[in-house]
Amino acid sequence: MKKCFSLFVAMCLSLQCIAQDAELYDTWYLKSYSYDLGDTFYIEDVNPRINPTLVIDSNLNFTGQVCNEYGGSFSYNSATDKLVMDFFYVCICGSCNNPPASHVTLEDDYFDYFGEGAAYTYEVYNSGTGAKELLLFVAAGFDLWYSNTPLSIPGNQKKTFTLYPNPVTETLIISSEGEIIESLSVYTVSGKKVIEFTENTNVLNVSGLSEGLYFLEIITVKGKHLQKFFKK
Repeated sequence: MKKCFSLFVAMCLSLQCIAQDAELYDTWYLKSYSYDLGDTFYIEDVNPRINPTLVIDSNLNFTGQVCNEYGGSFSYNSATDKLVMDFFYVCICGSCNNPPASHVTLEDDYFDYFGEGAAYTYEVYNSGTGAKELLLFVAAGFDLWYSNTPLSIPGNQKKTFTLYPNPVTETLIISSEGEIIESLSVYTVSGKKVIEFTENTNVLNVSGLSEGLYFLEIITVKGKHLQKFFKK
């Protein structure tokens, strides 16, 4: 269903892209979301803690839960290589009684991404050790990041790097929390490496890039980190 991009053999802790239609069929936990080329909102920052889920089966039916339960079905459009949402519902039921305001806000934001007829670009990244990540987006700047591993206790998934400005026109600055950057690589969503910088730096000139979504691979002594940014 999906093309495999050799790029992701090296990306995000040596993530590999394989048999992506089958790789979709899993239980996914929401990690972050962003919209309208704005800030990224991380689920680990929501208090009290919550683990929104998305479960996709082999028929592309899906169910999930934020506070309330939801479900629906996708179909695959081979002409556009996208998932199309054929049906979506929210069940105001179950154990979601008097949720905290932070959960209500998260749920309202999250359900805004789901609509019948919407077409989603998707990528599945596989580490080869069972850990996977899923990216869904309907347009540049409107994306959902998932992992097949639930969020753990606070602090275990602390954000190490911040990119700004994002969106960027010329100079992208990488802010790190005490980690020394050894190299930087920029990739398109199709897996093509367009920039590589192998010296210690936290500034990257991206003025030559076309407008769109890109992935930044950051290599430090502690491993590889993947961040996304938008060039405008």
